[in-house]
Amino acid sequence: MPLFTFIFRLNVLIYRYISMKELKDLAFLGALGHPVRQKIILILREGDLPVCKLVEKLQLAQATVSHHLSILKKSGLVKCQCKGTCSIYSVCCEKICLYCQDLQSAFQ
Repeated sequence: MPLFTFIFRLNVLIYRYISMKELKDLAFLGALGHPVRQKIILILREGDLPVCKLVEKLQLAQATVSHHLSILKKSGLVKCQCKGTCSIYSVCCEKICLYCQDLQSAFQ
């Protein structure tokens, strides 16, 4: 089972068993539920990229990629640096690393 499929299924279980206050702290989990956003995270883990390069790699419309990047940015999974007219995106490792640590401790 792919990692993101596992995470998505785990998200469903988490939503059933935790309170609404706790859900606000875990809001970024929903951002990983879409396959395009999963691909973006995997691509950005290899290094920072501008939107135009993500569009090339994903073979999707620029508006579609920007929409998914916006969701990832709002959830705190990616960050953006503007360099001139170019927006460079990168993964926010801290949040993903904390999530992975929480997953490991939950299954020990």
